[in-house]
Amino acid sequence: MRRPVIFVMLAGLAAMLASVVVYSALKRRDAEVKQALAKTVRIVVASRDLPLGAKIDAGSLRLARWSSDALPEGAFSNPQQVIGSFVKSPFVRNEPIVASKLFMGQKTAGVLPLLIPAGMRAVSVPVDEVSDIAGFVLPGAHVDVLVAIAAGNGVSQPFSKVVLQDVQVLAVAQEIEKHKDQPQLVKVVTLLVTPAESERLALASREGTLRLAMRNYSDNKIVLTSGVDVHQMLNVYSSAPKLPVMPAQAALHHAAMPVHKANKFSVEIMRDGTKSESVSFVQAAAEPTDVRPARNAAALWDRIGTPMASAHAPRAHANSASASAATNSSAPSSSAFAPTPKTLDVP
Repeated sequence: MRRPVIFVMLAGLAAMLASVVVYSALKRRDAEVKQALAKTVRIVVASRDLPLGAKIDAGSLRLARWSSDALPEGAFSNPQQVIGSFVKSPFVRNEPIVASKLFMGQKTAGVLPLLIPAGMRAVSVPVDEVSDIAGFVLPGAHVDVLVAIAAGNGVSQPFSKVVLQDVQVLAVAQEIEKHKDQPQLVKVVTLLVTPAESERLALASREGTLRLAMRNYSDNKIVLTSGVDVHQMLNVYSSAPKLPVMPAQAALHHAAMPVHKANKFSVEIMRDGTKSESVSFVQAAAEPTDVRPARNAAALWDRIGTPMASAHAPRAHANSASASAATNSSAPSSSAFAPTPKTLDVP
């Protein structure tokens, strides 16, 4: 009898201990829940997916608890504050409604003005299948704009230049949302630019042909370029670029030029009626810029003519005249040829 009673008492004691443990756990859990609820607030969230440009009504919203430590900036606590506004950026279900994604005014000009930030402009430019990168330029992409201008209107030769960099594509044709990643062949692309960039883009579209160069989403680096013309384009990957001719190379080039065939002639000079001198000359080509051979020839003529004038002046004068005439008729001018003495024979 005593053994069953002991078993019953031990079972009752275990049940009491278990109930105390469970009650304590539930009590602690309830305290944690109350503490967590004390750190939350009720905010307005989307009850369904809201597309771009949708008008918000009462059925589009609901209240949900959100941690006060991670409260989104611009969140609303009263649905009446956002009813009647328009969506500037799409919402998904249970996403908090924030002021930065809403247009609180009266929408009268469609959806596109909702996407243009303050101080920016939307400019549309014509494109084709090539400049639109085969239709892969979609809303939200970032591109560079290049212009290719043909010769004429003050331009000596065709050239190409990057005129805009890291520009956001606002819309393609009439599409302002990227529903899928499939290419879309369109004829017009709308870009988001500043007022100064819009002027540059309008002139480039008027004067040349535009091309779009797509960027990586994370690449926003601005690269300085000088453009390229036809001459620079054709010299790319050249195997033997043309080098400037240096003065030393020019001298070697002139030295290698063929020399004209020399003509030999002689002049006989009489002295005192008994002595004579025979002087031989050679006509050789001279460089136009080198005047030293002409100067040497003039000094030689002066040296030869001086003794002739000292003795037998009349005859020497005649001989000098004849020698001078022979020289003028046979020898060319110093600018083209220069006489050079070769031999001197005195009997």
